[in-house]
Formats: sequence, C-alpha cells, structure tokens
Amino acid sequence: MNLEVSKILSNYINKKLKAHEFEKWVYSFENLETDLGVELYTELISLDFKDKSNRIEVQRIFENNINYSDFHKGELLQLISEVCKRELPFKESIIQLSEWMNMGYLFLSKIDTVANFNEQGKSIIHSIENTMTEEQKWATLINREPNFFSELENIKTKIESGTIRITGEYDNTAYYGKQFKFIEE
Repeated sequence: MNLEVSKILSNYINKKLKAHEFEKWVYSFENLETDLGVELYTELISLDFKDKSNRIEVQRIFENNINYSDFHKGELLQLISEVCKRELPFKESIIQLSEWMNMGYLFLSKIDTVANFNEQGKSIIHSIENTMTEEQKWATLINREPNFFSELENIKTKIESGTIRITGEYDNTAYYGKQFKFIEE
C-alpha cells in the first residue's frame, strides 16, 4: 500500500481525520482501487460513513495492511527536521515529539525535555510563560537542555542511516495501548 494511502488510513483510524473528510478522500482518490485491490476497495466503499462505528471497521479491515515502517520513518524525519529548523511552534514541537515517544519510539526519551514532558515538576513546560515569544521559549529550553537540537539531529542521522530502524510492527499493551517497535544497533 502506498504511503499516502497508509497515512490517510492511519490518520482516520487514530481520529486525526473526520469521517466526512475521510469519505471525501475515499471517493476522490484516483487510484484507490488499484492501490487497495478490488476486495479491500469494495469493503471500504461499502461502509456507511455516517455510522460512527465505521472507524473501527476501517481499522479491522486495514490495520495489517498499513505500511507503518516507511510511513512512520518519513513522518518522524519530517517532524525532527521541522523542529530543528524551528518551523513549528515550541509547544507543538514538544507535544508531537512526546506523542511519538508515547507510541513506543523510546529513543526519543534520550532527550530529557521529551522524556519529562508530562512529569509534574520536571517538565520544561512549567518554566514557559504564555507571555514569552517563541524565541524566548526556545532559549529557555536550550538553557535547560543545551544538547536538545544536537540530540535530535543525532536521532535523525541514526534513522536515516538505519542505525535506528523503524520496523512497522507493534504490540497492543494493556496499559500503553499500541506500542510500535524499533531496532537500534
């Protein structure tokens, strides 16, 4: 399955895309039947998109067909690049990195700011004032964790070189839910 299709399906399953947006995409994506194959395509277009349970059905149908390996690798590399270039707002950057770590990509926990994001008293977020400019927020971070950007760049290099390999496999755990796997050599 191509990466764009994997991304849209994953976003819908994970509630990052509304049902009407997903339905519009299903009926407007030119090569969807070719990409999915006749059987999966027929199953998808047979769903009632107004039925709230169809998200669960989409997950059931496609969960094992989504190419999480390439999809997650590309998304992580893009996010890390955007954060290192400060293209995303400070808080959004830290939240997104934390969300990826919480999905099982624990190599991101080597960065204290990410690892401690939800820790009361430890999180840098408690040191950030709403009145601060983006530059002041980043400066506060660098003051507390001088190697933040170099650590991120190091992780990016490891992913690009294959030293950290995103497998696309996952375990469903009772406490943490879906936890994606990686191999770090």
